[in-house]
Amino acid sequence: FPVTIRVPMIYGSPAFRIVMLEKLDRSAQVASSEIQRLLPFPSIVQIQQEVAKIFITSKEALLKIRRGYSNLPRMIAIYLARFVGIYRISEIAEAFSLRSHSAVSMVVKKVMLLMDEDRELHRQIHQISHQLRR
Repeated sequence: FPVTIRVPMIYGSPAFRIVMLEKLDRSAQVASSEIQRLLPFPSIVQIQQEVAKIFITSKEALLKIRRGYSNLPRMIAIYLARFVGIYRISEIAEAFSLRSHSAVSMVVKKVMLLMDEDRELHRQIHQISHQLRR
């Protein structure tokens, strides 16, 4: 049986990560999920564009703050920036014009709750994250 290994997280520029991945790939059999984890992360702008395309809205609508109204595409973009792009909360707050980093945490929690309740939403978010990782 071929043995697959778990690869530790490699930090650095995208070029550095790809070089390290090539070295690991030659030395051991690495599971495809591990390879995917090491590839460069999508930018916040790429995440915003993909979400806007899927939800047929503008990028400006994702950046607009509308107190008292739910903006599901914006919330999903923030969630994906946190977990697919693995950006710091402060970077996400700045990119989405949020006043505090705690707002990012609240949005992420809310999206997680919505995903637990709505399987279709969960499938949609999974599909977007898969497209972003290509």
